[in-house]
Amino acid sequence: MCGATVRKSSISNYMKGESSQNATNDVVAVFIAGCGYVGSTLAARLKKKGVRVGALTRNEEQAAELMELGLEEVLVANLDSREWHNKLRLKYQAVVNCVSSAGGGLAGYQKSYVEGQRSLLEWAQVAQPEVICYTSSTSVYPQNHGNWVDETASTEPCTETSALLLQAEQMLLNSEFYHGGAFVLRLGGIYGPGRHYLIDQIKGGETVLAGDGRHHLNLIHRDDAVSGIMAVLESSPSLVSGIYNLCDGQPYIQSEIVRWIAASLNVTCPTFDPKMKSARMLRRRGYSPDRKISNTKLMKATSWSAKYPNFKVGYEAFLR
Repeated sequence: MCGATVRKSSISNYMKGESSQNATNDVVAVFIAGCGYVGSTLAARLKKKGVRVGALTRNEEQAAELMELGLEEVLVANLDSREWHNKLRLKYQAVVNCVSSAGGGLAGYQKSYVEGQRSLLEWAQVAQPEVICYTSSTSVYPQNHGNWVDETASTEPCTETSALLLQAEQMLLNSEFYHGGAFVLRLGGIYGPGRHYLIDQIKGGETVLAGDGRHHLNLIHRDDAVSGIMAVLESSPSLVSGIYNLCDGQPYIQSEIVRWIAASLNVTCPTFDPKMKSARMLRRRGYSPDRKISNTKLMKATSWSAKYPNFKVGYEAFLR
């Protein structure tokens, strides 16, 4: 790996409060690419720790909200472009790529995840950050028998969208210019404030849901996703580079979740129609994989644990 004149422990020491925050040189900076639902919350948490934060978003309104958080610099651009490379002013010790799909099916995945990663790594080859963290998805696991899977599980056969996510993962893991580590965090289905799809469906009076409801949902509250990313940054460079699942570790069968929500709302429980296909199912060739995803590796390797260890704890606040 290429060398650089920064302390390898600067990120973890600073975020743990072990650096002298009175010394300007000790203040680290984190660049968040694709600073949206998860990224903006991460930015706010980092700012509270005194970390300098820069962000890239393709949304003008999102950029204005980020500036209100007090971020040091916010760029509006597509990650896959190169126009932003020379516009960043700060020296960033860590980079978090949490870009989402640009839409448009496979083309959107290719643009955001693969070409976006390519552009980011080209910039990083010059900028030389210590740590790069990429938020991928547990959707890359195709297993369909309700078994537990961990990071060693096969990702074959993969769908076309999963293949693009896996390509973006390997692009990072195969790079050789970071100094403190390269980390792929495979996130479960993200829910949180303003994003609780099943609750919205049932509150909205839908009586029939797509699919058979028999597969397990592997979820992660937005705030736990953010704290997981923070834990990785705090644990570098002692944390081994590689892939880590980031989910609550307590999957439930979809129909059980629906029944619990309906009972909590005191409404009639919707039924399921296997002939109906959700957008997610269509992306996965008409079926929903059924596997229970372990988060043990991340919990053992870092100080992270979920504040919302299952959907019931997380959903209660929304139902109130």
